[in-house]
Amino acid sequence: MLYDARMMRWLVVSMLVAVVGCTKPNPRSCIDGSCSDPNFPFCDVSGQFGEGANTCLAVTCDANAFVACSGDTALVCNAVGNNYDPHACGVSCDATKGCIDCLVDNDCGAAAPHCDGDGSCVECLDSTQCADPSKPFCDDSLHACRGCSIDDECDSKVCDDTSGSCVDSSKVIYAAPDGILFDCGTLAVPCSFQGAVDQVDGTRTVIKLLPGTYAETVTARSKVFAVHGDGATLHPADTAAAGLTVTNGDATVTVVGMAFERGVGAGANAAITCNADSSPARGNVVLDRVSVTVPQNGVTLCKATVTRSSFKATTATPGVLLFSGTISRSRFEGGRVQMPTVGPSGFGDFAENCLFINTQVESGTDAAVRFSTLINSVVLCGQTGSPQPNRINLTDDIMVSTSAIETGVCDHHHVVAMPAPLPGGTNDNVTTEDPRFVNAAAGDYHLMPGSPAIDAADPTATSTTDYDGKPRPIGAGKDIGAFEFKP
Repeated sequence: MLYDARMMRWLVVSMLVAVVGCTKPNPRSCIDGSCSDPNFPFCDVSGQFGEGANTCLAVTCDANAFVACSGDTALVCNAVGNNYDPHACGVSCDATKGCIDCLVDNDCGAAAPHCDGDGSCVECLDSTQCADPSKPFCDDSLHACRGCSIDDECDSKVCDDTSGSCVDSSKVIYAAPDGILFDCGTLAVPCSFQGAVDQVDGTRTVIKLLPGTYAETVTARSKVFAVHGDGATLHPADTAAAGLTVTNGDATVTVVGMAFERGVGAGANAAITCNADSSPARGNVVLDRVSVTVPQNGVTLCKATVTRSSFKATTATPGVLLFSGTISRSRFEGGRVQMPTVGPSGFGDFAENCLFINTQVESGTDAAVRFSTLINSVVLCGQTGSPQPNRINLTDDIMVSTSAIETGVCDHHHVVAMPAPLPGGTNDNVTTEDPRFVNAAAGDYHLMPGSPAIDAADPTATSTTDYDGKPRPIGAGKDIGAFEFKP
């Protein structure tokens, strides 16, 4: 009996030892909600990653990327890429996007009251949801209410895209290619272009050219008005005169979004010119989104401000594509560009974010060409024949030519130039390397990765946009040339 009792105690002890041994903790178990092994840091409570519930997992993921939903919690890769961080969603977790702001409009606040298909709260989904009369249109991509951006959005057919407001039709004079000269100006009875100019007064100061080709020559004397001409072209049948003549210094004509063309037969006659009836004061023109295609001369003898426009000479005969001082975000091909300097005449003195191709650039005293790209173009510095034979300051420019990039002595600051600039000017930060264009043969002068122009512009330069309207800078610094590199 004593033996049996001892045997029984030994068996009990053995069983207890066995039980204790079988319940040794699993190092990858997180039934208590924690993982102690840094090689297996994530606790998969639900088992959704396929190794069983309450299992610690090793993690390799893309830093800060959404991984999966766990109920209404989004699992996001941490900054190191070795664990999943839980992010509690305020509304819901979408299996492809992570946390979303809304499922229905009631989930959204007053500032952005509508739920779009992506689960984002937005200001509008269509224009019927834009109640502010100053912002009556819903932007399709931003889903935000905005003002007008094109003429056709307005009942008057005229949008002031600087303010985003539609121009009241009472201020508009309408013209059409087959319009008449007198007793006209409505949509029902449009004027000719010249007839519309003649109707301009203190109340009606905007001309809307309906689409088509206007075969007129037009003269504006001592008047201030704007022309909106998207889809309209002035191509005079009369080759012996300028297309548009602006007369006297108290005249200012603003032209938005139209084309000016001259046939080869026009010779040296300009698309737009300015003169004075009885004084040296010449007219003013402001050109925005204008296209000028001429055999020789484009805009001559005007005090011109030009932006977002293009100029092209169709013959090899040298002509003045533009006589102007203030130019931005514009393209020139062939011919010559003259920039008289600032002074009593009131001319401007710079070109910025421009593209010059096979064009001669001339200027007056201390004028500037900056953040521009010049291809097979010659800059005329300190030579007889320019408006004033003085230096031009070339800053943050790319200059590439198969021959000389300039004549005379220019000043260069933060430029990429091939061949090297001529000696004698004030030169600093000049690089003579291939600027690495995307496809120069096809006319694409955007920058490729590794271009010496990237982040190399003067750090004190104030230009905030490039030729395309993209912001400057995009990277660590601003880029030399007309185009900011976008990775």
